[in-house]
Amino acid sequence: MGVLRGDLLRKLRLTAGLTQPQLAVLADISVRALRDMEQGRVTRPHPGSLQRLASALDLDESERLSLIGRSHAVEPDQVSIGVLGPLTVSVRGVRAPIGSVAQQRLIGLLALETDRLVTVEEIADVLWHAQPPHGWRNRIHVHVSQLRKLLQPRRSRQAPDDVIRAHGGAYRLGLSDGTVDASRFVALLTSARKANQEDKVGRALSVYQEALACWRGPVLAGSDGRVSGRPAADALRRERLAAACALADLAGEAGQQDQAVMWLQQIAVEDPLHEGVHSRLIVALAGTGQQSKALRLYRDMRKRLADELGVDPAEETQAAYRAVLGNATVAARVRRDVPKPAQLPMTTSFFAGRDAATARLVDHLRGAPRSAEIPAPRIVVVHGMPGVGKTELALHVAHRIRQSYPDGQLFADLQGEREHPMPVEQVLSSFLRSLGVPAPEIPPDVADRAALLRSSLAGRRLLMVLDDAKTSDQVLPLLPADAGNDVIITSRNPLVELPVTRYLLEPLPMDGSLTVLAQLVGADETLVEPAAAARIAAFCAGLPLALRIAAARLITGTSAEDLTRTLDDSRNRLSELHSGQLAVRSSLESSQRGLSDQAQVALRRLAALPTHAFPPWSVHIAMDVQPPTGTGILAELARAHLVTPAGKDDQRAHHHSLHDLVRLHALDQVTKDDLVAVDNVLIHWFHLSSAASRPLATRSLPGENLGIPATKHSIEAAIADPAGWFDREHRQLIDALSHCAERGNTRLAAGLLNALTPYLRNRYLTDEWRQCVDLVAARAEDNGDQLAWAYALESDVRLHLRTAKVRDALPLAEEALTRFEQARDRHGHVQVLYHLQFIQRRIGHTADALDTANEVLRGFRDLGDVLGQAAAHQALGVINREYLKDLDPAQHHLEQALGLAAIDTTSSLYAQISFSLASLYVRQDRQEKAEPLLVRGLELMRANDDPVGTAAMLNRLGDVMAAQGRYDQAAAVLQEALLTASQTGQRDVHANAHLALYRLAKSRGRTSECLQHLHVAADIYRTLDAPLTLTDVLDEIARINGLQPGVAP
Repeated sequence: MGVLRGDLLRKLRLTAGLTQPQLAVLADISVRALRDMEQGRVTRPHPGSLQRLASALDLDESERLSLIGRSHAVEPDQVSIGVLGPLTVSVRGVRAPIGSVAQQRLIGLLALETDRLVTVEEIADVLWHAQPPHGWRNRIHVHVSQLRKLLQPRRSRQAPDDVIRAHGGAYRLGLSDGTVDASRFVALLTSARKANQEDKVGRALSVYQEALACWRGPVLAGSDGRVSGRPAADALRRERLAAACALADLAGEAGQQDQAVMWLQQIAVEDPLHEGVHSRLIVALAGTGQQSKALRLYRDMRKRLADELGVDPAEETQAAYRAVLGNATVAARVRRDVPKPAQLPMTTSFFAGRDAATARLVDHLRGAPRSAEIPAPRIVVVHGMPGVGKTELALHVAHRIRQSYPDGQLFADLQGEREHPMPVEQVLSSFLRSLGVPAPEIPPDVADRAALLRSSLAGRRLLMVLDDAKTSDQVLPLLPADAGNDVIITSRNPLVELPVTRYLLEPLPMDGSLTVLAQLVGADETLVEPAAAARIAAFCAGLPLALRIAAARLITGTSAEDLTRTLDDSRNRLSELHSGQLAVRSSLESSQRGLSDQAQVALRRLAALPTHAFPPWSVHIAMDVQPPTGTGILAELARAHLVTPAGKDDQRAHHHSLHDLVRLHALDQVTKDDLVAVDNVLIHWFHLSSAASRPLATRSLPGENLGIPATKHSIEAAIADPAGWFDREHRQLIDALSHCAERGNTRLAAGLLNALTPYLRNRYLTDEWRQCVDLVAARAEDNGDQLAWAYALESDVRLHLRTAKVRDALPLAEEALTRFEQARDRHGHVQVLYHLQFIQRRIGHTADALDTANEVLRGFRDLGDVLGQAAAHQALGVINREYLKDLDPAQHHLEQALGLAAIDTTSSLYAQISFSLASLYVRQDRQEKAEPLLVRGLELMRANDDPVGTAAMLNRLGDVMAAQGRYDQAAAVLQEALLTASQTGQRDVHANAHLALYRLAKSRGRTSECLQHLHVAADIYRTLDAPLTLTDVLDEIARINGLQPGVAP
C-alpha cells in the first residue's frame, strides 16, 4: 500500500460536496480519524477504512490508486502538452493542430487543473461565460470526444478513455505527471525545495534552473484570457516568481550569482513592476561585476514606479541599491523570510443553517468572472442585527476559501461597537508590518499608509477580513486595489457609502435553528424532545448566540421544560424589546440563573473590564480568590457559552472575550464592588507589566513613585519572554491606560505608560506610543496632576529620540524638568537630565553635555540608584571617548559603569555598557578584552529582540575580527549587521553599518570601497542632527582624497 495523499482526499471530499462529519458517517470512521488523514498525520490508514472512503466518495480505480500515491495513468500515444507559454499539444513528437478556440480553451483548462476534477459547469463558464448555448452539456461532450481522438488517435472504440477521464459530471486528464509542462514544473520545484532544505546546494541550484526552463513565456501566452486568468494560472505565475527569487537567494549565498541572472532577466521583462525580482536582479548583476548595469536597472525601476504607480521603490529594492552603491558583498538575502500572514481566528465547529449564505458568499468571492466584470477586488459587506452570526459566517467562509489565497490572510477586529473603535492608522500599521514593511518606514499619514498598503498588496492574492466595522470611513483606507485581493467586512450597518456587494444576514429559519440546537445539544432526545426543541428555537428568534446560551443550559442539567418556562417569563417581562433583543436577553437571563453565585459576579466584573480580551488570571484577581478557583469559574462561564476563546493567533493564544451583547447585558447589573474589583485587575496588570518591562528597559522611571497601591496577589519573579508577553498584552494594556486616563485615574495611566514605553520603543509602535502619551498628558494637564504630566513628557522625549527628532526633543525635556520640579520628584528630574545630556551631545553642545552628565551622576548618587549611576558613568565615558577623544577618563567611567551594572547581567543596560567599553578597547587595540564583551552583549540584544542593539554589536565585532586579520569572518559579520540595520529602517543605524564596512575596507587597503561607504554614511548623516559625526566623516573623505580636513571633498 502507498502513502495516503491527505490533500487529495480533502479535494475529493470537497468536490463531492461533503463535510468532514458527513463523509465520516458514510465511511463509518471517526471525524478525528478523517481530520488526521486530511492533515497528513495519518498516511497509512487501515485498508478497510480506505475502501470505505473510496466507496463513500464513489472513486474509480484510478482515483483510488492516486489517493494512495500510485499512478494508474497511461500515455498511449506519448502526448505532450505545454501551457507555460503559448499552448502546444504534441502526439508522438508531432505538433497536433487544435482547430477551434473552444477546444483550445478546454485542453488548456484541463492541463492547468491536472490535480483535480473539472466540473462541466466550470467548463461551460470558460467556454461561454454566463451565456451557455442550448444543449451545452452535449456540446461539451462533443468537444471532449474530439480532443480524445486528437490525443489518442490509435484508440479503438472498445478501449477505455484513458486520456480524458469522466467522473460524475466532471473531467480530468489521465496523463502522467511529466506530460504537462506545468505539472513537470511543480514537481521539479518541489524537488528543488527539498534539496535546499537538506542543504544540497548544488542540486538545488540545478533543479531550480531546470524548473524555470519549463517556461517559454507567460501562461497560455496569446490566448484570450478565459483560462489564463484563472486562479490555477495565477498560482503558477506566483510559483515561478517564488522559484526565481529562491534561486537568486541561494545563488547569492553560494557566491554563484551568475546562475540566477538569466532567469531573473526573463521574468523582469514580463513583470516590469515586480520589486522582489528586480531587487534580486540588482544584487545578482552587482555580484557578477555589472555594477553600472545594476544601478541603471534601479534608476529605470524607480522611474517606472513613479510614472505608473506614483510610489517610490520598496525598502527591499532600496536596500539592494544601497548595497550596490556601497559595494557591499551582495550575498545577503533581501528580506527573504517575511512569513505569510495567517491571521484568521479559529471558527466554531458548531456551524449550521447557513448553507445558502455560505454558498452565496463563496460564489461572490471565488466564483468565475461575471460577464463584463472589471478586474478588481471582490468585496462583500455582511450586515445584520447583533447576535445574528455575522462574524461566525465571515470566518467560516474565510477558512473555507483560504487555500485560494496563497499569500495569506489578514484579519482585524475594528471594534466598531466599542466605546473607542480601533483607529484605522493602527490597523494600517499592523497590516503593513505583517506584510514585511519595517515599522520605521511606515509613513505617519493615513493616506500615505493606505497607498503603501495598496502597493504592498499589488501582485499578491490575499484575503482580508475586517470584523465589526462602524463606518465606511473606518474601512475605506484598508481596501486593496488589485484584483485577487478580496475582502469580507462585517458590520451592523450596510455601509452604503462603499461601492461593494452587500449581504443582509437574516436570523436563522426554524429548520436552521433546530439544526444548530441539535449540533450543540446532540441527538439525545432525553435532553430535549422535538416539541420542546421547537419552542426553545422559537424563543431564540433564529439568533445563534441565543441558541448557544440556551443549549448550554440544557447540557448542564436544566430540563427543557424549565428552560422554556424561564424563557417565557423573561419574554413577558421584556415585552417592549424587539424580537432579536428579546431572544438574547431571555437566553442570557436564563443562563445567568443557572450559574453559581461566584460565576455571576465574575461575569459582571469581566464585562466591566475596559479591554476587548482578558487573560485567564484576571478572573481570580477580580474575584480575589486563589488561581485554581478562578480557573474553575472561567470554565463554568465557558461551558455556559458566555465567554469564548479570543482566537488562536499568537497575540490571543490564552485570552478570552465576551460577545458585545453578553457584555452589555452584564454591564447593566454592575455594582460599586464590581468596579472596585476591576480597579484591582488594572492595578495587577500595572505591576505585571512593570515586571515584564524591566529586562527591556535601559533606563526607566520608578513606577512606585506614582503611589499606585500594591497588588494583593503575587507577581512572577521573572517573565521568561518579556517581549512575547507584551506582544500578547499590549493591546489590553493600551485599552486599560485609555480607560484610566478618561476616568481621571492619571497616576495609574501614567504607570501603565511608563511600563509600556520600553516595549513600544523596541517594537517601534510609534502610533500606539503617540496615542498613549497624548492621552495621559492631556488628562494629567486637565486634572493638574504634575507628576503624571511629567511622566508623559518623559515618555514623549523618548519617543522623539526614537524617531530621530533630536532637536524637537529639547523643549520637551526642558518642560519635563519643570514638571518634575513642581511635583518634587527628584528621580524623574535626574532621569530627564540623562536624556538632556544625550540631546546636547548629539546637537554639538559637548561642554553642556559633559556638565549635565556630571550632574546626572551626582543626582543618582544622592538617590542611591546604582543602575542610574552606571548609566551616568556610561554617558561620561562615551562623551570622553567620542567627543573629547580622551581615552583614559573614558576607560575609567566605562569600567565603573560595567561594575555597577553587573548587579543585573541580563539587562539591556548591561549590554549597552558592554558595547561602549568594548568600543573603547577596540580603540586601544585590546581586541582580546573587547570580543567577550561583544559576544555576551550580542546574546542579550538578540534575547531582548533588539535589532538596533544587535546591529551595533555586530558592527563592533566586525571591527575586532578585522583588527585580528580575520577578514572573511569580519565581512560575514558586517554583512549581517548591514542586513539587520536595513530592517530597522533607522538611518543612523544604517550609517553606522556603512562606517563599520569602511573600517574593514580601510584595514584591507581598499581605497575605493572606503570612499563608497563613507559617501553613503555622509549622505545619511546630512539628514540627521549629528553635525560632529558628519564632520568626522567628511574629514576622513578629505584625507583619503589627499585634501586637508575641513575641505569639502
